[in-house]
Parts: sequence; structure tokens; C-alpha cells
Amino acid sequence: MLNNYENKLISLKQRLAKSSWKCHPQMLNTYAFFSANLTHFMPGVPATLHQKWFSEAILNRQWNRLDESFFNDEHPFIIQGWDEVYLERLRKRPGLICTFHTGSYRLINYLLYRSQIPLALLIGDYAYREQRQFFDKIKEGMRSTSRKTAFSTLNATDPKVAFKMKRALEQGSNVLTYLDGYQGAQAITGVNTVRTPFLAQHQLLRKGLPYLAYKLDVPIYTLCCFREADKSLRYIWLGPFEKKEMTLPDFIEYTLYKIYSGFASYLQHYPAQWQNWSSLHLYANRNDFFVPAKKQPESRREPQEMLHALLALGNDFFLLDKLTYKAYQIPQSQFNVLHQQWYN
Repeated sequence: MLNNYENKLISLKQRLAKSSWKCHPQMLNTYAFFSANLTHFMPGVPATLHQKWFSEAILNRQWNRLDESFFNDEHPFIIQGWDEVYLERLRKRPGLICTFHTGSYRLINYLLYRSQIPLALLIGDYAYREQRQFFDKIKEGMRSTSRKTAFSTLNATDPKVAFKMKRALEQGSNVLTYLDGYQGAQAITGVNTVRTPFLAQHQLLRKGLPYLAYKLDVPIYTLCCFREADKSLRYIWLGPFEKKEMTLPDFIEYTLYKIYSGFASYLQHYPAQWQNWSSLHLYANRNDFFVPAKKQPESRREPQEMLHALLALGNDFFLLDKLTYKAYQIPQSQFNVLHQQWYN
């Protein structure tokens, strides 16, 4: 099995090496916001590294799909940090499990199911339809070892989802969610979010999960997955976080701060493995971003790769200002020249 996995990984890398995301408008646009968000959230990273990291991010996403094809009774993965002490806590005191879209991010679902941890997966509407089929495949592939383990999926946009989460917890299941998935029925507002420091800027994080943990008196477990240079997969546990004597507002703010500060400290070692870089600006107040004075010249219309990226929308072409997220239309001829200079 290991040789088969390694051979498929080699084929994947060879295929990606022969194709370039720089020739595809949709990927070029995704890269523009990937680079803009890195500029704000990790300003110490040279802009010359952004393209390399974006290529690594594409590889990691494809590598995840390869991993999923090996979620069977036996697997080829080398796993670090899958701690039986924590697993026993999940069995004895079910709670909310928060994770992120890093490393082999779906592996946690497979490993929990393999470890016979009762589980309810909380996901957004699109993922709800997609991942139900994914989990059916896992259960089919592991019939001999975990067929009696409880598993269900919960749609985060369901108006009754809080009641269903409560019922799942009472029945002994842990509820797992991707904290960076931004799922939920309500739009992000100043009322239902907490402004939380994150890397060099901030994020607007929903209050819902710590609110429910407090009201239901259950712990929040946090688990991050990262892929090491030797191809092993490393799990890092944070928490658990419990309300103890805290007030509800204090618990919400404290828990989100501790989770995201812990996540950020590890993410800086594996930045290309996070799936969310290109959408990070959508969950922050961009008008409140800190930008040093030296990066604020009177005019940024003169194209510079450090400060700009290219966008292609049909037959229209734009220059994205990475600091303001404003786009300026440019002639196709100028787009082609800049593309040749920056992306070749």
C-alpha cells in the first residue's frame, strides 16, 4: 500500500509540474487575494515567496484528495500526535471539537471514526451535501473495524442545528466543526462576532460555538493537522477550554483568542498548508487593517509586484492594490506586459 501511495504522489507532483496556474484566469485571481492577504497578515514574508507558497498550497489541496482515496481499514500514513490520552477524554466527556483546513484536513474525520469516537460533523450547506457522500465511502471502506461507531452530519444552516447539536452531545457524540469554515445561517455582523487578533491583523469570529459550549456546559477541544517535510502528518492539541467561573462574554472572547492565537503560532511554520488565505479578507474589517506609514505612498497606481496583483474577468483586466483591495482597470496590452514580468 505504501508503494502505491508513494507512486501516486510522484505522479501528482509530476502532473502539477507540467501545468501552471499562472495561465488560468480563475487561479490568477485566487492568487491575487492570496498574495494580498499574506501582505496584510504576514507582512514580514517577502512578496517574492508568495508565488512559491501558492504553488505549494495547490499541491497540498491535491494531496488531500489523494489521502482521501486511502481512508480504508489500513492506511499508508505516518501520524504523529494522535494521543490516546486526548481520545479517552473525548470518549468520557464529549464536547465540541474545533479544527482547521490545514494539512490533511479531512484525515481527522477518518481517524476519529477509526478510533471509534462517536461523531457528529457540523458543516456548511455545500459541504453538507458533498461530505455526506464522502463519509459514506469511509464507512464502506472500514466496515470491518468501525461499523458500530455513531456518525452523523449536521447542516450549519439548519435553523434547528443548535437543538440537534445538543441532542448529539447528550447521546454521547462529539460535535466536530471546521472553525475557519465560516459556516452558519446568519451573515457576519458586529453583533454575532468577536474582533480577535490574528497574526498581524484581526479576524471577525462568530460567537456561536463558544456560546453553545458555555450554555451546554461542554468542553471545546481543538486539534490542528500539519504535514511535515518527511510527509508525516502531525496533530497538535489545544485546550480543552471550559467555562469554569467565567462569565459568558469573557468565555467567548477568551476561548476564541486562545484558539486562534495558538493556531497562528503553528500556522507560521506551515503557512502554505492553510486553505483559507484567499478568502481571509472577507472575514475581517479591511478598513481597520493596520498599514505602516512607509507603505502608504500618495499614489500606488504605478504597478509594483510587491504592492499589486493581476485580475482577469472575461475580457476585462485589472490591477489589484494589495493594501486597499481596490481594483483598477487596465488595457489588455498592459496586463500582458505585467503578466510576462511578474509571473514568468
